[in-house]
Amino acid sequence: MDTYDILDPQTQSQLGIAKEKPGWLFQILRLLVNKQLLPTKVFVYQGDNPEDESNLLFSIRRGFTLFRSKVNILGKDGTVIGFLKSKVFTLGGAFRVFDAAGNEVALVKGDWKGWNFRFLDKAENEIGTITKN
Repeated sequence: MDTYDILDPQTQSQLGIAKEKPGWLFQILRLLVNKQLLPTKVFVYQGDNPEDESNLLFSIRRGFTLFRSKVNILGKDGTVIGFLKSKVFTLGGAFRVFDAAGNEVALVKGDWKGWNFRFLDKAENEIGTITKN
């Protein structure tokens, strides 16, 4: 299970944690199959204690994927509040971000290594980043 720190870009203080929780069968399958093809769940928590379920902000869930993945974003209660859909031909990866009604609201673009991502609004202004540090 992978865990990611969510940091304030100015102060580098920890705002939250994202914790991957694949099912036990998929943990075993990861030994045989590329984990990027398997379903997974990532839970995002406020603060630094993912064991306290009251800190859950939302979760991200992806099913099996082969070419073009769709990732659902769910609220605390499990309802879909949006989704990500991968672009077909990109260098480093890119996802379109949609709200629950299917309206495109942002774009997530990766660098050529696929380690660093920029969140862009519809006018292509940067509104956030994900880095592999």
